[in-house]
Amino acid sequence: MWQTLKAKYDSAASRARRFALRGPFNRLLLSQFSTVTAFITELTKLRKQLAGSTEEVTDSTFISQLVSDLPNEYNTIVQIMSHDAALTPHDFITGIVEREAELSNKKAQLSGTSSADSANSALLANTRAAALFTNSSRNNRHSG
Repeated sequence: MWQTLKAKYDSAASRARRFALRGPFNRLLLSQFSTVTAFITELTKLRKQLAGSTEEVTDSTFISQLVSDLPNEYNTIVQIMSHDAALTPHDFITGIVEREAELSNKKAQLSGTSSADSANSALLANTRAAALFTNSSRNNRHSG
């Protein structure tokens, strides 16, 4: 019975589907999105789709993909966080989204836009990204 199930779920078609899901994760670029938060949301969504498969995305791979395409304005926060091996993907997401909010506020101040509006938008985006990641992490723990 186990051999039959293994054969069914470990077929070439099944492997092709897993690879087809992993490809978009690996090819995802920040330039495809209007904000860093939107990029993080999509990256997290793709990771969730791969959870429980042989193509499951590890924390290390997720963090690597997350930080690999960020602009230079994020280098300092990424370097600081990279020195702490105990930080989770959620910690990286939080730090990066907070940096996005800082940059948004700075840009708003330079353009004369209300920094309160920018701060509120960034806070909302941070909350959404954190919630999405938290839900994904819970699902990953329960699927194993």
